[in-house]
Amino acid sequence: MDLNKLDLTKSSNEGAWVDLKHPATAEKLPMKIKVIGKDSDKFIEMSEKYSRSNLDDLKSNKTFEQRLEKSKEYGDQLLINCTIAWEGIELDGKKLDCTPENVKLVYKRFNWIREQVDTAIADRANFL
Repeated sequence: MDLNKLDLTKSSNEGAWVDLKHPATAEKLPMKIKVIGKDSDKFIEMSEKYSRSNLDDLKSNKTFEQRLEKSKEYGDQLLINCTIAWEGIELDGKKLDCTPENVKLVYKRFNWIREQVDTAIADRANFL
């Protein structure tokens, strides 16, 4: 079998569309978000940077609370950077452009969207 058919880095870099589902009924909604996957160059680079930073924090005796807060911030930033486009996203009757600020707002306010996106980024099947 030709391994090029399983090149997850290439397909993860290109991204995949995630159809959002209603948080209670799982019915497909008219909204979708395009994300890059965990095998993308950007995701791997950010993960390595965080690991190095985390080691530095351990060496500098940062408190558990400080490291926990940094981990949360890293998770937020990772999801924001992995979100490359969206369609059908509106708030208060207005279309939202896919900007880092708006992505952060949506993920912070609508945890069910954040969870669906986070799951999709980690699911390699979305990128095959």
